Order: sequence, then structure tokens, then C-alpha cells
Amino acid sequence: MTLFRYNLFRFIHMFARVAFISLCALLIIGMVDELGGLKEDQGIDRAAYLSILGQLENFYSIIPLMVLIASISLFTAMSRSSEIIAIRAAGQSGLRFLIAPCLGAFIVGVFALLLLNPLVTVSATQYSIEKGRAQPSAVLTLGAKGIWMRQGDSREQTIIFARSLDAQKLTISNVTFMAFNETGTPISRIEAGRAELIGQEWVLHSAKKWDLRDENPQLGMSTLRDGTRIETQITPKDISSGFGKPNSVPIYALPAYINSLESAGFSAVPFRVWFQSELAKPLALIVMVLIAAGFTMRHIRSGNRAQMVIFATLLGFALFFLRNIAQVFGQNGYLPVELASWGPLVAASLLAVTLLLHLEEG
Repeated sequence: MTLFRYNLFRFIHMFARVAFISLCALLIIGMVDELGGLKEDQGIDRAAYLSILGQLENFYSIIPLMVLIASISLFTAMSRSSEIIAIRAAGQSGLRFLIAPCLGAFIVGVFALLLLNPLVTVSATQYSIEKGRAQPSAVLTLGAKGIWMRQGDSREQTIIFARSLDAQKLTISNVTFMAFNETGTPISRIEAGRAELIGQEWVLHSAKKWDLRDENPQLGMSTLRDGTRIETQITPKDISSGFGKPNSVPIYALPAYINSLESAGFSAVPFRVWFQSELAKPLALIVMVLIAAGFTMRHIRSGNRAQMVIFATLLGFALFFLRNIAQVFGQNGYLPVELASWGPLVAASLLAVTLLLHLEEG
């Protein structure tokens, strides 16, 4: 147990060093980049603030690479100092020795998933606001019972609520249009069985209208003919991109968000792929440890040390990029969600274990 704790703490300490160096490098690069866009009344503290907000997402995304580098550094140092030989002489096999580093990688993955992921979503959103890149999220909002949208100009604002939406046909069903004047007073209400977005207009079907400025709006209710049109500033792009990116939703809120999207008629495939990929992050870090061990756990006298380190680094980076490519294919519907999220990791883990067994058993 003492040896297990020693190996675990060695891995966590090495990862902490690599993470600290990586974070400092990212923050310095971010500050240099932000300094060029500062206003005259803004100082270096503003650049540091923006750098922290902007680089946290990059730091989070390269955690697998940091685990890879930490593992290579740890195993190389232990091979150079003959610690791995001493551990083997104590009767512990190489596979059993790897339990502690793999547990350390798993702990790092869970920590990143539960703590860093929500923090990164908040910082990325705040960074977009600070840089003036935030999209007008007020155009479309997903509620518990349907879709809320807003349109209008300086004279009149209209709030739209729909029970469901067909994203491909750009059609909303069981929809209510509530119009307000510039003072916020409701002036009219329209209920329609269906409304289609055609060009810059909503085309209504089975619609009724109430003039809320009348003394008795119910008596003044009128039936609108099918095909009645209402001008709008909402575009198909607003609807398709109105829910933001998958990485803008914290991990603990993703399941409910996915269910709300699907119940509203939207495709939640990108969010499902991102959710499964995030759940697979601890496994991704463990695979990075196994890849590093397969190439760098050999004794220093076995030769080709530099080549083995290069091979481990290249294979780890290849897995990192292959996983990102698989996610893109999955989000676009070319691969099943589970295959895009877990497939590369499972394949890489089997190859790494096979290599370790070959080295251990011959």
C-alpha cells in the first residue's frame, strides 16, 4: 500500500507540474494576444483578465496531452533512476505498477469533468460577452414546455411561444404571438395551429386574433385566413444556431437540455456526442497513461530511449486528434454517437494493453 501511494502521488505531482507550466504558457500567450486589442484606458490587468477567461477552455481541451507528457516524464525518470527495476524486484509486475498512475489519471479526469467543465463553460461565455462576440440569445430560448422567441423593432416587440418545432421544415406548432408596444403594454394576441418561416415572414394556418386594446377582447376575436403573414427578423440561421454550442452547456445540465431539445423537435446529436465524449474523458486519460507506459517503461540500458519517447508522443497526439475528428463526424451524423465518442478510446486501450502484455510476458 505504501508503494501504491508513492506511485500515485508521484504521478499526481508530475501532472501538477506539467499542468502549471502549460497554464502559465497559455496565459502568457493569451496576454500577448489581448494586449494588441486593448483600448487606451485599459491596462495589463485587463489583458490578464481576458487571458484567464479565454485560455481556460484551451487548458481544459489539452488535459489529455498534459497527462501524456506527465506520464512519459514520470516513467522516463523512474527508468533512469532504476525505480521500476526495484519495483519489479519487490515482486510487483509492470501491469500492477500501472494501477496507481491509471487511478491518478482517472482522478484527474473526474476532477476535470465535475469542476473544470462547469467553470470553463462560464468563463467561455463571459469571454464572448467581454469581447462583444456573444450571440443574441434573446432571439430563441428553450423552455420546459416549448420554444420562446422574440422579434420586433423600436415600435413593437412580439413574444412567440410554440409547443414544438420542426427544424427541417422551419415550422412551429401550437404557437402564440403576443405583441407589445414600446411601453411594454400588450396590444394583440394571435394563436395559430401552425406557422411556417418563409423568407422574412411567418405564414399562419388555423389562426385567431384578439385585439387586447378593446374593452372586451373576447368579443372582438377574429379568425384569420390561412396564409396570413407576419413580418419577422428571425432567420433560419437564428433557429439552427439559437441553442449555442455543445460545450456551452455544463456537463450536469446536458441530459435535461438534450431531452428538452428532442421534445421540441430539434436534433440533439451534437450535444449527445459531446456529452458522451465528456463522460469518456477519464478513460481517455487512462489510455494516455497506457500509451506512455508501453514505450517508456523499459530500462534505460535497453537503448533507443529517444525514439521510444518520440513514438509515445506521436501516438498520443494521433489519438488526441483522431478522437476530435471522430467527434466531428459524430456531430455531423456520419458516425453513431457511441462509436464516435468511445470507439477510438476503446481501440487505443486494447492496442496499448496488448503492447504492455507483450513487453511483460514476451
